[in-house]
Amino acid sequence: QVQSFNSIAALRLKTGTTIANSAKTLGYWTAGDGGENYYYWDSTSTATDNGGTVIKPTSVSGAGRWLAVNVYDVNVRQFGAKGNGVTDDTAAIVSAIAIATGSVIFNAGVYVVTKITISKSVKFLGMRGASGAANVWPRLYLKDNTNTNMIHITTAGRLYAEKMDFYGNKANQSLSGAQTSTGIYLEEDTTPTYVAANALQFTECLVRNFVSKAIHCEKNRNGGRLYFCFLIDVDDAAFILFGTDWYCAETEFGVCGGAALYTNFGTSNDFSLCEFYFTGTNAAYTST
Repeated sequence: QVQSFNSIAALRLKTGTTIANSAKTLGYWTAGDGGENYYYWDSTSTATDNGGTVIKPTSVSGAGRWLAVNVYDVNVRQFGAKGNGVTDDTAAIVSAIAIATGSVIFNAGVYVVTKITISKSVKFLGMRGASGAANVWPRLYLKDNTNTNMIHITTAGRLYAEKMDFYGNKANQSLSGAQTSTGIYLEEDTTPTYVAANALQFTECLVRNFVSKAIHCEKNRNGGRLYFCFLIDVDDAAFILFGTDWYCAETEFGVCGGAALYTNFGTSNDFSLCEFYFTGTNAAYTST
């Protein structure tokens, strides 16, 4: 028997039984908000409530959990993200990343975030909105005065993204000292052995409007891919590349205060049918 609930809060008020052992939520906060999910009742589970795929009823003190049927592909709205351009959705997105073994799905919307650290292989999958809408691709929007990088990829992390808009909100950042506000930062891998690991793969993505760089790839972060992307409208260089064996196709770099592309370490990087334009005169860089 499948029980229906308008929200996660309503689901928390109910425990399952051997007969009423399935549940459907029509939304996370309210019905129709995009956070709907399907659950089954596990009377033996003591898993930690994660606010999305594991729900512990308020009346349960020991075993008994609602467990999501699908934990492979998860939607950030199933963890409480609102995508309304106002609410800070960082915690919900981080929770979805921690659980997903497949894709982390973003419905059309504007998701306000602070710094997100990637320490595993993860895919961001954007669900295209209506043509002509203000945000056709889901937008990650750096919160006012975050004054840091948006996405930090550790040496253990790999990020694949499709149809996503990474927006730096540079007009509302106030950097000081050594602070940077870069879209995608891949930290250096100090392992002496060469690793070609596809540290980053973006398809049809925008990385734009950052105070610092769009993408900054440190040494030994190799094998990245950019397909049909835009790295534009930044106050510094669009792409700092110190990795090796990157391949970029039909991608645009420009409208930046520094170089469209700067590299002086990596080798065997190929750029096919790419455009480099409208670079600035920042003396720290030279277009390559």
